[in-house]
Order: sequence, then structure tokens, then C-alpha cells
Amino acid sequence: MNINGASHQLTRVELGDAYLLVNGPVDLTFDSADWPDEPIMWTDGSDRDFYIPPLPNGQQHVLPANAAIPILRRVEAWALPSEAQFQAVRNIIEMTSNMGVIEEPGYERFKRLRQHHLGGPQLDIGGKEVAKFKDTRIQWWRDNYADSLGGTRKRGWYFGTIEGRDANGISNKHYNRLLWMTMALIYETDHEKRLAAWEFYVQQSVSYYAFGRIQNGAQKGYSRTEKGDVYVGRDSRGIDGTAYEKDWVPNLVGPWLLTGQQMFAQALRDAADFYSAITYRWGGAWGARIPGRILENMLQLWMVLPEFRWALEREMGVVLDILSAHLDRNEWFWLNMGNNGKGPMSGWMQLEAVASNLRVHEHVPSLRNRGLTRVECVNVAKRVMDTTRGVEGGSEMVGGYACLRYRFHTTTGEPMTARFLGNTAFALPALRLLEPEMPHEYANCRELLQRFAGSSIADVAAGSPRPIEEIGYRDPTRGPAAPKDDLEYLEALR
Repeated sequence: MNINGASHQLTRVELGDAYLLVNGPVDLTFDSADWPDEPIMWTDGSDRDFYIPPLPNGQQHVLPANAAIPILRRVEAWALPSEAQFQAVRNIIEMTSNMGVIEEPGYERFKRLRQHHLGGPQLDIGGKEVAKFKDTRIQWWRDNYADSLGGTRKRGWYFGTIEGRDANGISNKHYNRLLWMTMALIYETDHEKRLAAWEFYVQQSVSYYAFGRIQNGAQKGYSRTEKGDVYVGRDSRGIDGTAYEKDWVPNLVGPWLLTGQQMFAQALRDAADFYSAITYRWGGAWGARIPGRILENMLQLWMVLPEFRWALEREMGVVLDILSAHLDRNEWFWLNMGNNGKGPMSGWMQLEAVASNLRVHEHVPSLRNRGLTRVECVNVAKRVMDTTRGVEGGSEMVGGYACLRYRFHTTTGEPMTARFLGNTAFALPALRLLEPEMPHEYANCRELLQRFAGSSIADVAAGSPRPIEEIGYRDPTRGPAAPKDDLEYLEALR
């Protein structure tokens, strides 16, 4: 395959029914890419003359360091799976998680948010279809790149993972977006809808591995985050150091289960290699969800890669010990030690850590004596759900429901009034796991989200849920944050 005008050479990596052209440690600039000699799958942005066409006005493509251009061979190997395969994946997900609850009565609003990932009309405030957003699915971010970010539309799969902004930066499958695309596919019963969504799902999954995850160097196997190349466990020089929280390993599991492709098996092994080798430290800064997300990622890998279990259990034990060591057992929260101990605190981050601690205890018997005890998890959850202590409590009562404050107990002087209903969704997994000790809090949070998912805090205060038929993927009422907001609601089912 010719990469025309390339500033340096790429390394070819064979992966069964695909191969990668992997970049080294320096950004690659190039004009265009010709079609390979062998028949391959059509790609986003390709035309009859070029696999990756030239950009207008003499602009050059830039393939970032340690990213890759993917080439898929044997088109039939990447075709829509059989109904039996979809059912098998559904069975696995329902046996290993709580996400199958979405099919039960009371979760209709969540089902609508999930199905956004298969497309459909997008609605304005009055419930009428907006012509500009007519053919959206998630492709809206790609096809209307200039509208959301400015500049020209990116071309080629290596840009397919960055659809655009979802209110807090470039998106690299924020909040397990690919996981929820997987869920939408496996629960869809209409063959034609599945078929229409499948090509885009494959493109997104492949580009997430090839471009959205690191292919070389000390960070190989880790994710590029929506805020830049920040890596768990190692700094930009590859030295073990502090941690970060923006990796979404569950995004890799669904594509692997559905396709059985070597590419996704390798992606999971790369991630397991990374997590098995880190020397992990967390000094308490910028949210307990940092070690919480690391635990979640390690547990996902532990569940699908038996050969890595010993190493992953060792590392999960280290993270659990660190969570325990930094917990303030007088206040029952993790103080944010950022900004010299004056970093703002978020209750939803605290509950992410509690849920991850409990999930590991649920699935990995050898670690049940590491990390927080169940009683300690209850104490943290009660502090976060407390609506009686003003800004010292993590929640505020709105319309009869405990809604998490975005920040609480902060010494930065920032306003304490910000509340986002989507953040409250992160409370539900921890409360579900603690239901015997906190039945009222669990029932209250579940009812809140069942009634108001896709709504705003103002809707909760008014006691008037946003009509479900008015909720679209690109939602003008909630602005550019809507896609991220919807994904937060869906995380309530984890």
C-alpha cells in the first residue's frame, strides 16, 4: 500500500483478517493513501481513487505518533454476525453484569437512550425533526465536523474514533460508547436496523483500536483520552508516575465477542500487558474515580483473559490497598489532594470507586480482604448521598429525590450549587450493590433515573419528566453535552 508523500515509513503488523500500518514515535504527515492491491472493506472517507483521499487546498493528513492505519481483508469475515452470535454475547453480558435489567419494565427511557446508537431522527424542542440532523446516528459528529469543531472533515478510519466534541473535549469513546453501541446491537430484533448500523460499528471499533489506543512505546495498550495523551501509571516520558482515569477497556470487549477477530483479541492482550506491568501510585489527587476506573479496567480484562489473571489480581490488590490507605475514616470520603490539598471533590467519583471496589470483591474471591470493607463502602456512600448537611453533604434534595452535587466539601471557593442529573446516574451501581444496607437510597435513586433519564434538574424540580419522544441523540435542549449525558445515564445500569 502506497502512502503518498509520507514523511517516514510505517511498520506492518498482521492480525488475521486485517493488518495495521503502525506509526512510530513521531507524527506522520502524508498527502494520501492508495488502495491496497487486495480486496478490502470500504472505509469512511475513501473514494474510487484513494483509500485516504487528498485533503483540499494542499493540506496534509497527520497520523499521530504510535497510531495506526487499519486495513481489513476478506470482507465476508467482517460481515454482520448471526442471530445466534448476538444471542450468545447477550447471554455473556447478562451473566456477568447487571445490564440485562434494561429489558425489564420501568427502563423504557434507558432503552431509548441505548437505541440512539442505531440511529433515528433527531428532534428539536417542539418534537419536530430537524433537517440538519436528519441522518445522524453518531456519524453527525463526523459528517458535520466543521460545524462542531471548525476546519475540514477528517478522512480515513484513523480519524474515525474522534467524532467531535461532546461538551468536554475531543471524544475517544467517552463513557464506554462502544459498549453501548454493542448493547444496542445485541438487543435490537430488527435485522434491517442491525444491518444498517453494522458497518459504522465496525469502523468505530477498528478505529478505536488503531487510532484511539497506543500502538508503540511505554504506553502501548493504553487509550488516548479525550483531553490528550495522558496515561495511567506513566508520564509522557514513559516513567512510572501518577494515574489518570480516561481509559475505557469495556469498549474493546463487545467487538471481540461479536466478531472473534484477532485484532480485538490483540487489543485486549495489549491492554492486559499494560495494566499487568504498571507500577501504580495514586497520591489522592483529582478524584477516587482514578483508581476506581483502573480497577474496573483490570477486572474487565481479568474476566476475558484467563492467562493474565494472576498478574491482574496482583495489581488489583495494589490498587485496593491504595484506596484503603487514602480514605479519610473520620469524614468518610477521599479528600482531593490536588492543588496542595484544595482540589474540588465530586461525589459521583467517590461512588465510582466504591462500585469498583465492590465489583472486584464480587468476582475475585482472593481479593475480598483487600481495599474497603463493605461497612466502609456503606459509610462513604451514605456521606455522598447525605442531603441533610448542606455543602458538607454530597447530595441535595430536589423534587423528593437525592441528586448528587457536582462538587461538595471544596476549599477552592468555587460555587457549590452545580447539579447535573447525569452525574447522579453514577450513584446507582454502588447503591445497587449496597441495597441491603441502603434500601431507601437505592429505591429513591432508581426511581429518579427511571422517571427522569434524559431530563434536566429543572425537570426534576418541576416534577415533569422530559417527554420520551422528544429525546434525541443530538438534543438541542441539552446542547452539546447531550451525547455524553445520555452515556452517563446508561452507566447507571452497570
